[in-house]
Amino acid sequence: HADHNSKATTIEVAIETVDEAVGPDFPVDLIKLDVESHEHAALLGMHATLERCKPAIIFECLPTTPPGPIEELLFDHGYQLFRLLRSGPRRIDRISDSPAFSAEYNFLALHPSGASVL
Repeated sequence: HADHNSKATTIEVAIETVDEAVGPDFPVDLIKLDVESHEHAALLGMHATLERCKPAIIFECLPTTPPGPIEELLFDHGYQLFRLLRSGPRRIDRISDSPAFSAEYNFLALHPSGASVL
């Protein structure tokens, strides 16, 4: 039920990349990324953090999101991919090759020299 008396208000907000927000001395072990199909752009904004800290990354990749750019960016940083299933994480070669299981579109990216969460 929509409230027809409400009015939309536009506000301006500052936008910062993860690299700008955390700075070079802040340790990052885990990133939970939920940006509704903007994963690639968000990952681009954390290039230095990925290189420096190699954090584990939990993210969603919906069927409407092209996985190729996300995969390539993570592979360029040395990450391995896992599909997060109810039965536990399952190693995959590519997001685009993994079968779509019901609503399980959550993934984990781990760097071999980063923190181990498995």
